Amino acid sequence: MKKNQPWSELPKEGREELLASLKLLSKELLELELSDLKARLLLEELLALLGPRLYNLGIEDAAALMALRIEDLYSLLKP
Repeated sequence: MKKNQPWSELPKEGREELLASLKLLSKELLELELSDLKARLLLEELLALLGPRLYNLGIEDAAALMALRIEDLYSLLKP
């Protein structure tokens, strides 16, 4: 696992909500009851795996939106 973990960057309330959701999903979908520790370890791994990819998607979306706004700005140029 990476030393710089996205887990530690989440607010405490957010971590608790994610853990509760993960435990509920594992119970309902997988019929697997996770302890608090196992749920936290799984969540840390999922965040490390998915976090950078989701972050990059957000950056790409923001860049696309900014490109549209720059096009709008250029349309204001006078001939």
